[in-house]
Amino acid sequence: MATQDYSRATARQAAAEILEFMIAGELGLIEGTRQLVDMRHSLFGHAGNDRNFDRLFEFEARTNHLPIGRERQKWDPVALAAKDHEIAVAESEARVEVLSACRALLSTLRAA
Repeated sequence: MATQDYSRATARQAAAEILEFMIAGELGLIEGTRQLVDMRHSLFGHAGNDRNFDRLFEFEARTNHLPIGRERQKWDPVALAAKDHEIAVAESEARVEVLSACRALLSTLRAA
């Protein structure tokens, strides 16, 4: 197996795990989507596209101003509480669409 093929296979396995955690509700939609967006080129190459991945990318673009993970430690607690509300609303409003894209993308990755 060529190095590029191995790297793509490794990325696909990691992406599948992220998608499974998101679908199971063990990983937030925003956090999981950010991790997947960071893997885009490893998954599909520079020219590759996937319509379900594009839906996740659009969700990430709409929510990339919201603090998640370690960056939350740098926020004022009052401001963070407001952003937590915004995160809850964004994830609730997009849940059906994002999880549908996750399931379809997971199916695509498993078939590859």
